[in-house]
Amino acid sequence: MRSRTHRVQVWLDDKEYQHFVEQVEKTYFTQSGCLRGLIDGFEVQPRAPEGYAKLLTFVSEMSNNVDKVVHLARATQSVNMEQVTLLQTMMREIFNALRNLTGLKMPDGAFKE
Repeated sequence: MRSRTHRVQVWLDDKEYQHFVEQVEKTYFTQSGCLRGLIDGFEVQPRAPEGYAKLLTFVSEMSNNVDKVVHLARATQSVNMEQVTLLQTMMREIFNALRNLTGLKMPDGAFKE
């Protein structure tokens, strides 16, 4: 049984229809889902860029690794050069992944080799 029992038909001219299709293509919604969202007051938000989910997973994993190194440093109350280098490498990888996806510019002097 359908949860929605009312059907609505709308006539659009070519320009309106093309605009509607473009808006739907920016989202993960179907045409009907997009219309229901607009009726409920949602803004049409563009879908996340390709690779965004992988980037979030990568950043999460790297953050966990950074956290492990920090916990080790606190437990031993010392930090050796290997740990510092590891942290710098992880932060550089995170920044590079973000830059590749978003086009961010590297700040002057950041992540010196």
